[in-house]
Amino acid sequence: MEVPSSRTGRATVDVFISHCCVVRWNPPTNGLLRQYFPKGTDLSVHSAADLDWVAAELNDRPRKRLAFRKPIEEIKPLLLR
Repeated sequence: MEVPSSRTGRATVDVFISHCCVVRWNPPTNGLLRQYFPKGTDLSVHSAADLDWVAAELNDRPRKRLAFRKPIEEIKPLLLR
């Protein structure tokens, strides 16, 4: 990834994702995705609209971290300020 630099005009930035974060993130996400797509499902047979719908469903679910409220319920008051 390149970002502007004041000296040369461009600088290269290496971005790394820690393996430990990926390991903790994948199993819960995979479990949620399996509710919509069984293991081994070929996602290419689904339209972009279908995949967007699943993403919206997953992103709009209540979260334990938010006292079982939906993310939009948390951010809406901030957006209406």
